[in-house]
Amino acid sequence: MPYPQQVPPQYSPPRVAPYPPRSPLHFVHGPGQQVQYAPLTGPGSGSHSGLIDPCNLFIKNLDTSIDSNGLFSHFRQFGQIVRHVLKRFFRGGLKLTHTAIAAAAMHAMNGMQLGTKQLVVPPDRPDRARRSSGSYYHAALTGTLNLPMRYEDLSALSPVVRKEVISGELSRRIKAMDVVPAEDLDNIVETIANLSLTDVVNAIQDPAKLAEQVEHATNALTVSKTSTPSKSPSPPASQDSRNLEPPNTTASAPDRPSTPISMPASLSTPPRTESPSGSVPPPTERERMSAAIAKLESSQVEELTELIMSLPKRDRAMCLFNAEVLRAKIADAKIVLQADEEETSTKVPETPVTPQAKKVATSAGTSPKTPDLSSRGPSAAASPAPVTPGTAGTAYTIASLSLLPAAEIVKLASSPSASGLPLPKADPLVVKATDEFIDSLLDKPIQMQKQALGDKLWRVIKAFGLKGAPKITITLLDQEDLRPLAHLMNSYPTVLKEKAQMVQANANFKMAPEAVETNGVTADGRQEKRITNYTKFWQNDMSKEGEVDTSNRLDSYADVVNGYYDAATLLYEYAWAGSFHFSRFYKGESFAASLARHEHYLAAQMGLRPGMRVLDVGCGVGGPAREIARFADVNIIGLNNNEYQVGRARKHTKYAGLENQISFVKGDFMKLVEQFGENSFDAVYAIEATVHAPSWEGVYEQIKGVLKPGGIFGVYEWCMTDKWDPSIPEHKELAHQIEIGNGIPEMRPIAKARQAILNVGFEILHEEDLADRPDEIPWYYPLEGDVFKAQTLWDIFTCWRISKSGQFVSHHGLRLLEFVGAVPKGTYDVCETLKIAGSALTATGQQKLFTPMYLVICKKPLEN
Repeated sequence: MPYPQQVPPQYSPPRVAPYPPRSPLHFVHGPGQQVQYAPLTGPGSGSHSGLIDPCNLFIKNLDTSIDSNGLFSHFRQFGQIVRHVLKRFFRGGLKLTHTAIAAAAMHAMNGMQLGTKQLVVPPDRPDRARRSSGSYYHAALTGTLNLPMRYEDLSALSPVVRKEVISGELSRRIKAMDVVPAEDLDNIVETIANLSLTDVVNAIQDPAKLAEQVEHATNALTVSKTSTPSKSPSPPASQDSRNLEPPNTTASAPDRPSTPISMPASLSTPPRTESPSGSVPPPTERERMSAAIAKLESSQVEELTELIMSLPKRDRAMCLFNAEVLRAKIADAKIVLQADEEETSTKVPETPVTPQAKKVATSAGTSPKTPDLSSRGPSAAASPAPVTPGTAGTAYTIASLSLLPAAEIVKLASSPSASGLPLPKADPLVVKATDEFIDSLLDKPIQMQKQALGDKLWRVIKAFGLKGAPKITITLLDQEDLRPLAHLMNSYPTVLKEKAQMVQANANFKMAPEAVETNGVTADGRQEKRITNYTKFWQNDMSKEGEVDTSNRLDSYADVVNGYYDAATLLYEYAWAGSFHFSRFYKGESFAASLARHEHYLAAQMGLRPGMRVLDVGCGVGGPAREIARFADVNIIGLNNNEYQVGRARKHTKYAGLENQISFVKGDFMKLVEQFGENSFDAVYAIEATVHAPSWEGVYEQIKGVLKPGGIFGVYEWCMTDKWDPSIPEHKELAHQIEIGNGIPEMRPIAKARQAILNVGFEILHEEDLADRPDEIPWYYPLEGDVFKAQTLWDIFTCWRISKSGQFVSHHGLRLLEFVGAVPKGTYDVCETLKIAGSALTATGQQKLFTPMYLVICKKPLEN
């Protein structure tokens, strides 16, 4: 299969400084200890702090035969070793007493053959920041820090190290001025250190400016002491404020310290620098999350961290535990974070304030009227010139206005006869700029329009201090027309804030918004009646099942299938994956990787090529469609008769950013020609879906009809094998258990599937029962619920969720959700049938009576 070739690891790109490269210099921060700047290119250039310890060596690519003593003996010849360690994944590290010794060891050992591998010995370790007890702060405080206080030198340091250096230097200089009480020194230093880097450097270099900043900080501190308890206003930020960490960042831990210098007891300790015990606190959950996100995304790390930290605790733990889960959550979060690069450095104020500008005289006769705004997107017409808002005879408050649609609010505020509304007069320049921004989006798809506005809107809502700003943003974008919403954001922020608070309140009081019902139908399309009726299609005693029962299910196949998936879909996504199918396993292969490979194999066998129009029959929640679209670069339409699953598929695909390549429609696969027309697709595939059809001939005939002449159809079919004998009661009962546990009207033998394909006129190119291959790991192993058979660490949780204890937790949790109304009634009973299905599938798999992967690749003949 055309998998992309792996690219060999490379060094990270060199850091780009805002000023010309500095000349090499040593950074002395302790007795007998030197720490050098990391090189701009090559090994160590990726150092987080910009500093590396030349006495440290990081050793990679160790042979498995090398133990800790062996590592020590190979490097002992170069000099005294302070410490050494052997780590997992064939890595190690050691520290020598002098830089010259370390350099000699690095040059001699780098590339040397030890065992079966060649060592890789770069200086220090550039990808992991270590913490200590504030030695940079103390060195700056005592004046022993040999570092010029220049912009280019300070900006090259990491935010944490830079904060320590600046705090220590300011403390020393302000203490020497002898104008600040000792008890206020830390607060004054913190206030000045939070200024922009340019202002801090100017204050350090110019005593007069430092005295001025100290005076301002002292006055602010005095006001805060004499007034009611509140935070002092933050200093204004400038363009280079991005070079400093946020005000809450502590100066406690330099990234690359070596040996902390000794300090006299009389010297003060920097605020929040050391833990009470003197030990280094472990990284917080936010820091670990930020580091994990940085490995997957190179931009917007802080914003992505903010969003993902708002998830429930369990979801955050899963993100830290599994990179694939984190990758999916990042894709979800990026929906509100995409914006122009020019605007990403703009700082949003605490509260949006309408800019003051010259008053522009406008006459009532020339002011345009408010256009009728479409709910499908921003209007092409311009917004009205603002007039004093209000309406004669009606008393509005901010709260009552927020109940109106944004378009109505703008219309009221723009009415020439309006008066008395509790809204400020909109600035004409702001209104004009808002209209120009919306007009610039009109030629883009609606989703891109929402993303562009959403990036600005999210920042404003976040500035309001509301929790769940991303969800609030998405809700407002879906509920309101974009142009009036933009005007609320820029001209009437008080109304926008009230609207956002209402959205937040509604979200808090809706325990399960997807389960809100209207006449037995939930907002997402699930129907309580067909869920509760599902189990009634089978006899309680399987031995009493007859042809009448089967015929009833075949006639009502749509209700059978929809009743099942209305209830089981969420449990499928929780306990299995977004791809509702089985797959073969290789030893050591993860569950997720095997599902993707199974889908890739089908696409490769079908010969899918970029640009082809492909139909996914019975698409589930779109997992295979997304995987195949990425793999083969084809355009896919997913068909599903279950409205709830269609909604889930669209949601997941939107978050994956594939909505321009994949679409989903509700439809009956027994009426494909009626819905799409003849000769509409280059290829069609079905993965474990057409078993739900009342007859294979019927669905295959429809698939052949929508295929172009010469088009390819590929299918993984659920079948009973030739070893299955319906005359044996045990075999028949197992087939019925598979039916009730999977929403299948009737299980049929493999020979019948093959004959149906031939009967409708397909030409079979390839067929094979993949379950019949002599695999060491059987396809049904996850259903056994044995965690000791898990192939990877993450798969332990997959196996546990299907184990007896896992089923107990999930099914009783589902019963509780049904009791409180979070899911439709009958969901628990339907999901209890999954236990029956799991046992039956395992038993039939072990006895070779059933296969979920009868693969057939066939072709529609060319017409004359």
